[in-house]
Amino acid sequence: MRHVLLATAVLVAVACGSGEKVETAAAGVPGADAGAAAADAGGVAADAGTVKAACDGLVPAVSGTPLVVDVGSGSANPTPICSAARPDEGTGTVPLRLATYDPSVGGSYQNAWVFYRSSDAAVLGRRRWSPGDGPVALLTHPSGFTGIELSPESGQIDLHSLTHEGAESLETPTKAERTVVADPAGGGMVTFEVQRSAAQYALRYDRFDSDAGLAATAVVATGPPLGPDQDVTWVAGTTTSGDTLVVFATTDGGCRAVWLDREGGRTSAEFAPARCTVQQLHPLLDGTLAVSGNDLDGNPAVVALARPRTAGFENPPGWLAGIRLREFFLLPGGKGYALRRQGPGQPIEILAATGESCGKVRPADLDKGPFVIGRDGTLVEQDLAGSAGPCTFRWYPQLFK
Repeated sequence: MRHVLLATAVLVAVACGSGEKVETAAAGVPGADAGAAAADAGGVAADAGTVKAACDGLVPAVSGTPLVVDVGSGSANPTPICSAARPDEGTGTVPLRLATYDPSVGGSYQNAWVFYRSSDAAVLGRRRWSPGDGPVALLTHPSGFTGIELSPESGQIDLHSLTHEGAESLETPTKAERTVVADPAGGGMVTFEVQRSAAQYALRYDRFDSDAGLAATAVVATGPPLGPDQDVTWVAGTTTSGDTLVVFATTDGGCRAVWLDREGGRTSAEFAPARCTVQQLHPLLDGTLAVSGNDLDGNPAVVALARPRTAGFENPPGWLAGIRLREFFLLPGGKGYALRRQGPGQPIEILAATGESCGKVRPADLDKGPFVIGRDGTLVEQDLAGSAGPCTFRWYPQLFK
């Protein structure tokens, strides 16, 4: 039986809000009372006093008018491509991307990031790259960012170290492909490279620090040589304690998985997951990873839990089981979670660190596009439905404390 492993693309993981994704923010008014919210969101059952303590201060009330920026203002291109990255900590910088595409010249002919101060939308810096160059997404650190550039020829990734104001201090070429996995603690990132030879293939782990400098490297798996039409696909996630799980598969073979420490050393036996359709691994605050994949009916959902240094998956916690996630973020300070389910009209659900449902927030224009929550708690929403095109962004500075 042929197994398929689905790797998450960098544009999804960072620009749409996973991990970093990406890598691939929330605002609104609290929803129903805690008990009703727990039942509605599938939260953990708990007595009212426990829920109140766990949820204290997590669900913000929106007041005032959000800051609004049209990053594409003045662009003559009728089809701009825009996206937001997560703001960093402290006063918070909101990074917004503007790219333009022209098929007559074979692709992107403008790629720029503008860095705004979250408190008042003042421009801190602008960074433009030559046609076809520059990051398509950013990973966010406590202070500053790492830009992810994809080579159109090889698909390999270059890393750009960017300051809080968007100035570039270092560019690091890598041989990694597909995506970059963010450390949820903000201490760096992980990539994997497939090396081919006549004798075997090797899957290499590389860890980079927040300045895009190589901090560790190791070969973590090997296998028989690959044919010209064969490849190794992988998906990985890093926990809040710094361990990484990688699930990998060859084109015509079954999938395998192994846990790694920060240096790339194995911390579990290699094992065969029960399901190979792993799409994304979400870090949870207790140090585990929630596994998003396809359920037994083929529907995308959270289907399992991966516990660090344990060879195998287990059932997901009840508050996440079966949920089809659209966005999922850890709240600042490790206080809880914000998520939105797939489907129209869905609010942002706020949960405590232990999974109790605390309430919902629903900004007036939430349905118009994706959102991100910054490391500083800022909610950034993108408006894909407005008359100005997809480059209008709204944000509520440091909404989550």
